[in-house]
Amino acid sequence: MPGLDPLRANRLLSKLSAEPYARIAAAVEMVDLADHVVLSRGGRAMIHAYFPLTAVVSLLAIDASGRAIETASVGREGIVGLPEALAGAATSDDEIVVQVAGRLARIPLAVIRREIRLGGELSDIVDRYAVALLAQVSRAVVCLRHHPVEARAARWLLACHDRVGRVDFVLTQDFLAIMLGQTRPQVSQAAGVLRRAGLITYRRGHITVLDRAGLELAACACYAAIRAQFDALLSPGEAVGG
Repeated sequence: MPGLDPLRANRLLSKLSAEPYARIAAAVEMVDLADHVVLSRGGRAMIHAYFPLTAVVSLLAIDASGRAIETASVGREGIVGLPEALAGAATSDDEIVVQVAGRLARIPLAVIRREIRLGGELSDIVDRYAVALLAQVSRAVVCLRHHPVEARAARWLLACHDRVGRVDFVLTQDFLAIMLGQTRPQVSQAAGVLRRAGLITYRRGHITVLDRAGLELAACACYAAIRAQFDALLSPGEAVGG
């Protein structure tokens, strides 16, 4: 984490100058959330925004039969609760769930909306983040349709590695299947390919990245494209989510 201030681990908050940062920091509650924790369900408006510090949060689209697939994920490069922050209300029936356990900064959305209405730094930062997030969603559609599951698994694991700040994290096969839009056997097979290549270990949902460079070579081009988009809009030269 940059310096001694854990809030600065979030890329958006780290871009704020002293005055707006102090106003937001005064309203922060630090929370440590386990995986599977649901932050929002069924389009119900959230009352807090979350700025992940070491956690990863997924936005899931749910069909009429209850099946879920990830449309986007948010780590320390972003904010959870973007529709509520910008529009004041939920705009979809997505479910928002913690996929990788960790710490988040929880802030009342009223505070975030007040800062955005001021039209200052946070407004600009959130606007740029919204553009990057939309690019991530668009790229995910292409990735799901055209790229093999092993390459998509490598991309998602790299994004987790960027966000959590450590080489090991817990991610169950059920959750990875949702992330990749595949069945558990397909996910198990993909993880096996990466494991046999010496890129990761994967045991009972516990993943350790052994060969970061090799994982980048195994990933589809979407990882680099999404990362470059976030870097250009938010934080040139820094690693952000993919």
